[in-house]
Amino acid sequence: MPELLARLTVRAQNVGERSNGGTGGITPQDIAAACAGMTHAQYLLILRIYTHDTSVQSRLFYLVYDQAMTIATRGRWRLPAGKELVRKMVGLALAEIIEPVSCHVCGGKCEVWLKGMSVPTICKDCKGTGKRAATSRHRAAALELDESTFAKYWRDRYEQIYAHVRELDSDGLRKIKKRLLSES
Repeated sequence: MPELLARLTVRAQNVGERSNGGTGGITPQDIAAACAGMTHAQYLLILRIYTHDTSVQSRLFYLVYDQAMTIATRGRWRLPAGKELVRKMVGLALAEIIEPVSCHVCGGKCEVWLKGMSVPTICKDCKGTGKRAATSRHRAAALELDESTFAKYWRDRYEQIYAHVRELDSDGLRKIKKRLLSES
């Protein structure tokens, strides 16, 4: 899927690249049309992750921030004055999803070769994602909180925002896949 989304870049559209092998002749226009069923936040996140289009970063941030404030309001979060904690949590969640750190065990390959095995096995450290999750210590530091305060009051709230952003990505990809498959 990411290789198809990369065709949405300006370079691919200007050069008029066509698929050759494995993608069934899907054009950048086909992929753009498949994005039509997404929310604006999904579309911007997909563009940011898979085409590396940094021009959408600010718009994406504010859309997700608005949604995070809705989550905070519905959850009746008591926010410390002057800390802009929700803003920082949105920035951190986006950073973790847009630019995840590769797993140090498998090197981002999602699988490892175990001694005596003839085939690789799914990496247990990253659970086959190829990415390493940020630790509570790193998250607390990024939010300028001590670890105990983060663990006691903000970890679950941060996870709600992170899950929301992760859902934007996975649901957006599902919509693209469904539309591309239904058109072929």
